[in-house]
Amino acid sequence: MTAAPQWIGIDVSKKMLDVFSQKIGAFRVANSAQGLDTLIAKLAKITVAGVVMEATGGYEQAAHQALMFHGINASIVNPARQGVRYRHRTTRQNR
Repeated sequence: MTAAPQWIGIDVSKKMLDVFSQKIGAFRVANSAQGLDTLIAKLAKITVAGVVMEATGGYEQAAHQALMFHGINASIVNPARQGVRYRHRTTRQNR
């Protein structure tokens, strides 16, 4: 039986990437070339549906590029826009 694909969430900061997956739990890697190598190696052990990370003034770019280079679908989302979209959807459903 094939394992279900996992969605990965990454909280990005200047020095660190805080990563969470239901399959492998939470872990932290450096936001550097060596840390990204560790991240890619850990994600290679599971089936990844996609990775979502927030826009953080450019600190997310190296991680995004590394993931995409290794064939892992990664998306950068603007947390402020997502909050507005969620509130709008909730408002419309309450009509």
